[in-house]
Amino acid sequence: MTEVPTLTSEQEITVLRSQLSEREKTLRETRQAIDRLAQAPHFRAQNLQELEAQLSKKREQDATCQGQALEYIGSDLQGLFEREAKESTQKLKEYEKLIRDTRQKHAKQDTEDNEEKRSYKNAEQTIMYQVTTLKNKLQELVQQQDTKKREAAEKAYQEYQELYQDMVKSASDKQEAQDEILRGLADWPDLQERFLQEHNVPIVYEMNGTQKIARAAIEYYEALIEHAGELQDAAAYDGTPLSEVLALTDQEVLAHGHDGGIALLQEKRAVLLRYV
Repeated sequence: MTEVPTLTSEQEITVLRSQLSEREKTLRETRQAIDRLAQAPHFRAQNLQELEAQLSKKREQDATCQGQALEYIGSDLQGLFEREAKESTQKLKEYEKLIRDTRQKHAKQDTEDNEEKRSYKNAEQTIMYQVTTLKNKLQELVQQQDTKKREAAEKAYQEYQELYQDMVKSASDKQEAQDEILRGLADWPDLQERFLQEHNVPIVYEMNGTQKIARAAIEYYEALIEHAGELQDAAAYDGTPLSEVLALTDQEVLAHGHDGGIALLQEKRAVLLRYV
């Protein structure tokens, strides 16, 4: 018997997200179909109103033809107007039949559309249930994954804490031990910060690009907060409100990449320092 390979949590989350996306797409299409069917009777009624307006005109034209036929009885033109009156009556009957057939066709289409709409409504309920189930399962897996990651990070932190204590005991210079621990915690920047705070380690180690941006951003916003009052109504040298010059978003930083993001932060910080 062939053993079915077990998916990792990341793979299962990817599969669930793909299924959820597909179900949500089907739900949108189903609702669009329901809306289309709901609008159809309105368009059919509008079409019938236009036909009935034309019928009213044709009845007026027929009445005119019949009156002319009576008016010219006994004259040389009697035959001509009688033929026109007969043709008019025939066309009127055909148009009346067209409207009756249209009414029957619309009634039949209404019945078919109502049946189709009920089917779509049932499908909508089923898909909504599937979407809810997938969302709940996805949320559960993501939470489980986050919990595992936190547990793994905490375990790693405790192990590095113990390693640090051992290294400090045997090393005359703590700097080597600190560098080693910070490198080991490189995948968890928040744990690096926690380590620095718990051991009062001065920030002398080399940070990676993301950490540099984070540190520069913190310093930048701290300065903004500190001088918020005096900057509130200030304007830059070109007349642009200083609040716009100093505005910054994470998307703006990331769009410049790590090095470019640092340069951008430094540039804005330099502008700030000209006014404080």
